[in-house]
Amino acid sequence: MHVILRGRSETADAWRAMVGFKQKTGFWFARHLPAISWQKDLYDHIIRADEDLGAQIRYVADNPVRQGLVKDWAEYPFTGSLGIDLKVVMADTATL
Repeated sequence: MHVILRGRSETADAWRAMVGFKQKTGFWFARHLPAISWQKDLYDHIIRADEDLGAQIRYVADNPVRQGLVKDWAEYPFTGSLGIDLKVVMADTATL
């Protein structure tokens, strides 16, 4: 799973949000789907400029294409976004 988080305030803590998410969903997995578990650690990368954000979103959305699962990122049923229109971002970064 790839996630791009963007804080809405100066006090936003993306690390704490991801740790909490993994903890809560990990507990759910353990009770309902014990064969599934999260990787122990997580990789974090700070995106420092808005122009880098579009390129990072395109990279993540194109993962199923690179793996040969679909021909276009929009065909993959597990790609989604809260708070931004992925079609707009993908169109704006198509040449990156």
